[in-house]
Amino acid sequence: YGWVTVNYLMKAMQSAKQKTYGTIDLGGGSVQIVFEPKSGASLPAPYLATVPLPGGEKRVYVRSHLGYGLDEARRSIAAVVAKSGKMVHPCLPSGYIGPVVTTGGGAVEMKGSGNYAACVQLIESIFPKAECPLAPCSIQGSYQPELNGEFIGFSYMYDRTKQIGLLDDDPQVYGEQKMDIAQIKQG
Repeated sequence: YGWVTVNYLMKAMQSAKQKTYGTIDLGGGSVQIVFEPKSGASLPAPYLATVPLPGGEKRVYVRSHLGYGLDEARRSIAAVVAKSGKMVHPCLPSGYIGPVVTTGGGAVEMKGSGNYAACVQLIESIFPKAECPLAPCSIQGSYQPELNGEFIGFSYMYDRTKQIGLLDDDPQVYGEQKMDIAQIKQG
C-alpha cells in the first residue's frame, strides 16, 4: 500500500504509461521494497504484484524482509555481541555504557567502542550468505531484479536521515545530500 500511496501522491498513477517511483519502507520489524522493474524483467509469482491503472496495469516487484527492520536488526546485532561474551559493541558510541535489548527481549549491559570497521563486519554478519536459486538476489537469497528508477524511502528511512542532518524540511533527492563524517559525529 505504501507504493500505491507514494505514487498516487506523486501523481505517477494517472496512466499505465507513466514512470513510477520505487519505495523502501524501513519499519521496526521488517523492510519492504517495491518497484517497477525494467521492461522485460522476469518476475516470478511470489515477487509479483499487478496494479490496475487507467489504460493498463503495472507489474511491480514486491518483497518484505522480516527481521531486517531497524529495531529487529539492532536486536540481532546486539545478540551477536552478547553471544560473543565480550559485551563491547562496536556500533555504539565510544564511552556509552548501558542496556541494549537483544533478540531474546532482555536487556544486556554493553559498552560502546565506536569502531567503524568492526561495526561494518558485525552488521554484515546478520546477513548470512544464502543460496541464490534465481539470480540476482538480495537479502536471504531472495530474488530481486536490478533496481530501476528513483526511490522514495519512508518510516525509519526518513527518521534516521533527518536525525543525522541529511535532510531538511525541503523535498530533496537523497543521493544529492552530502555530509562529512565529522558532521555526523557532532550530530
